[in-house]
Amino acid sequence: MSATVRKVLQYVISLAIATALLLYLFQDFNFQLITEAFKKADYRWVVLSAVLTFTSHLMRAHRWNIILKPLGYAPSLYTSFLAVMSGYFINLVVPRGGEVARSGLLQKMERIPATKAFGTIVLERIIDVLILGTLIVMLLAVEVDQITQIITSTFSSKLSGLQSKFYLIVIAGVGLLLLTVLVFFRFKQKIQQSLLYAKGMDIVKKVLEGVVSILKVKNQGAFWFHTIGIWAMYYLMAFVLFQCFPITSDLSPWVGFTVLVVGGIGMAAPVQGGIGAYHILITPVLMYYLASKHPQKDEVLSIVTFMHAAQTLVTIMIGGIALWLSTAMTKRQNAQALPEEDMTEEKIKAV
Repeated sequence: MSATVRKVLQYVISLAIATALLLYLFQDFNFQLITEAFKKADYRWVVLSAVLTFTSHLMRAHRWNIILKPLGYAPSLYTSFLAVMSGYFINLVVPRGGEVARSGLLQKMERIPATKAFGTIVLERIIDVLILGTLIVMLLAVEVDQITQIITSTFSSKLSGLQSKFYLIVIAGVGLLLLTVLVFFRFKQKIQQSLLYAKGMDIVKKVLEGVVSILKVKNQGAFWFHTIGIWAMYYLMAFVLFQCFPITSDLSPWVGFTVLVVGGIGMAAPVQGGIGAYHILITPVLMYYLASKHPQKDEVLSIVTFMHAAQTLVTIMIGGIALWLSTAMTKRQNAQALPEEDMTEEKIKAV
């Protein structure tokens, strides 16, 4: 299967999942409420959220430079930021495709090998997963009863018939894994002698070199400052959006933490920008914490839709500009390189 076909399939499948989630979520929904939410929102808080979003991505670009330094590369903060934002923009089209595009753009702009840059991005994702996992444990430790009630009231009727199917999926997964291992050891010698295997192992080694770069980072203080700062910005850029509406303006900072964790799970779903998954997970959370105000589900869903749209539009705007600027920079560098190559060829001919 070619890379183009694989990318198209990935896009179509993720889009189909997102569409199915949205159709399920918005069935019998009063869409006028979304229009009203956008009209009534206090956009001063949206601007503040956009500033916090920009700051989080700038800190991610700076942290990336810290990770790249032990590998012998020192890209400018400007080019790293362009690559980061371009990656986020592409992720809205092809889930996880932005990570590959991000390393490719940095290679074009700064001549840094894409495989090594991708290894550092893998490291970033590992750290993000570990932090999200830690936050999930913290949330469950404090709010286990509340989270249990939210899950039970929202999904109990839908999950009751899935227990037997879950066991079948686990058995099938284990069987497939064992079959893969058996095939590998049965044809181990032929596989290891193949050109594809050698090329694959070379890529893996370069990626691992990027992953272990964390062990060589001298400025650990700056690295962890930016790591914590990124997640602090994630928290604040969602929490300040509560202030856009009277009904959510008095929600506690702890509710903001819950939204950060649950929203992080939704954004990690294999769909464009967490579309559908974010809405399905955050709506029951806000319904639970707003229960004393007796809101309608459609009203809460419209607020969640506004929050997701506000953050996504900021990414589209900044990411779109970044992709345009990085593409323009690459074209300009290529245009400047061509005359030098032509001069070299002329000197060779003259000799």
